[in-house]
Amino acid sequence: MSTVTFTTTLVVSLTEFNSKRDEYVTGVAQALWVPLASVVIGQVSENPSARRLLSTIIVVVNTVTVPTDDAQTVSTAVTSNNLDNALSSRAIAMQTVSTTTVVTLSVEKLDDPQNTQLVAILASCAALFLLVSGVAAWSIYNRHKNHAYSSV
Repeated sequence: MSTVTFTTTLVVSLTEFNSKRDEYVTGVAQALWVPLASVVIGQVSENPSARRLLSTIIVVVNTVTVPTDDAQTVSTAVTSNNLDNALSSRAIAMQTVSTTTVVTLSVEKLDDPQNTQLVAILASCAALFLLVSGVAAWSIYNRHKNHAYSSV
C-alpha cells in the first residue's frame, strides 16, 4: 500500500469546513477516482491573519491510501483543476494545492498470527506522517501569514 499526501488551502472558515467535511472528502475522492474510505483528512488549521483580507483561509492536510500500483496515477491526479472542479461543485472554494508526497509501505509476510508487528509498523508510519504533515501545514500557514502581512 502507498499513501499520497497533499495539502489544500481553502477559502472557508473552519466552522464552515467542519459542516462540509463529508462533502469535501467526497469531492477529493471523486477528483482522484478513489473510494471514499481511501481519503483521510489530517490536520486542519485556520490562518487567522487572512481575516484581515476579508476572508478566512484554512489549510487541510490530506492522505489518500491506495494500492502501490495506483500511487503514481493518484499523485498525478492531484491538480488544482481536478480538485477545484470537484470541490467548487460542492460550494467549497479551493485556493491552492501543494505538491504531493508518495510513501510506499512494503511489508513482507510476517509469521505473527496477531499481526502485532504489522500494527507497530503502521503506527510508526502514521506517527511519521503526522509529523511531516504538521511541518507542511505549519510551513504553508507561515507562508500565507507572511504574505498577508506583506500585502497590508
